[in-house]
Amino acid sequence: MSIDPEILQAVDRIQVIDTHEHQEEEWQRLTQKIDFYRLFTHYAASDLVTAGLREESLRKLENPEVPIDEKWRLFEPFYLAARNTAYCKAVQIAIRDLYEIEELDRKTYVTLTERMRERNKPGVVSWILRDRCRIRLAQVNALDTGYFRVKTDAELFQQDLSVVDLLRWPSAVESLERHLDVSITSLAAYADAIEKLFAKYGSMADAIKQQSAYFRPQFFADVPDADAERVFNATLKKPKETTPEQERVMTDWAFHRCVRHCIEHDLPIKIHTGYEAGNNDMCLENLNPNLLSNLFRQYPRAKFDIFHIGYPYEAELVAVAKQYANVYVDMCWAWIIDPIASRHFLKRCLTAVPASKIFAFGGDYMYAEPVYGHLRLARHGIARCLSELVEEEFFTRDQAIAVAHRILHDNAAIVFRVDEKQEILRRAQQTKA
Repeated sequence: MSIDPEILQAVDRIQVIDTHEHQEEEWQRLTQKIDFYRLFTHYAASDLVTAGLREESLRKLENPEVPIDEKWRLFEPFYLAARNTAYCKAVQIAIRDLYEIEELDRKTYVTLTERMRERNKPGVVSWILRDRCRIRLAQVNALDTGYFRVKTDAELFQQDLSVVDLLRWPSAVESLERHLDVSITSLAAYADAIEKLFAKYGSMADAIKQQSAYFRPQFFADVPDADAERVFNATLKKPKETTPEQERVMTDWAFHRCVRHCIEHDLPIKIHTGYEAGNNDMCLENLNPNLLSNLFRQYPRAKFDIFHIGYPYEAELVAVAKQYANVYVDMCWAWIIDPIASRHFLKRCLTAVPASKIFAFGGDYMYAEPVYGHLRLARHGIARCLSELVEEEFFTRDQAIAVAHRILHDNAAIVFRVDEKQEILRRAQQTKA
């Protein structure tokens, strides 16, 4: 089925609120020596490994001091094997449109590196994300700053409050003590420290984020304080003897505290579900979004933003989002994991779930260029999905275009209170300056 050109043009024009990135700040980028392989470091490298790239070669590719000719020699055979995937396609689109190179090959990798280095000067991140991507704001889960990245470009980025460290026990105590400069010797003191963390960052943060599905199931029992206190006292005395069951008690308890603070601060709760990044280590039973249903029932005032379409549990997420008023579906990362599944998922959602509950794009990258390619894939997939629904007389063309605005911009603007949060973050940056 062909794409309706009016719908595609309308979707291409929309300014996007990007609900999930791991973007570095521009000042960090400008200190780095970059080359063609940087574009493949995040995500595309995983497909190179799946295609057979060995660990020692991967380390050389990641080393900025290794000559680019040697990098190309290591890279080329595995790129040729994996360049059909959407991870690689996103990078190919960015290379073509941002650096005007039609095909990355042995004749062009040096030219690509030169053009990237020429562009790597103040304003490059805004040029890519705002000017070329037409991203109004990108919400960032910083991976390099613990709980919250305070030093940020408030005109382009908003920041998540990361709580994943609270879901590791007993290291959560030391982490909070160090971050807040407090002493935690009792469960009451631990609860107070969590409250202080939210008081410190809750007004600036756009949401909280946790990705504990990488190391534990996403069912969180509501642990009574008395049970948590017994485990707290036992494990604080002998932390190296902590059992998996004790760790589960404390992290369950902590996440329920976080959810309650999110309700107080009106912070959405971003939760990783579905596919895991990396290679050769994935526990699918941890990843099903339906595991979180007890939280959806217990906390109807909380806003749960469920990431990555729960892939490969997309059908379960459609059912969950249709059932629970406080559950939102987030298509971040999904368009490059499996673009066909993502298009089918969106079509199912738009015929089963209120359109106000869908966030259609988050690049989920550390670096700016691949976001461009990912967003091109997403816009194309969204336009095709909407064109099919118009062809099938489920929507009129005007209705389809209105839905596109909702899922790419308006829903996020409302749910994450982006105007209010941007003003708070601006003031915070001015105060620090």
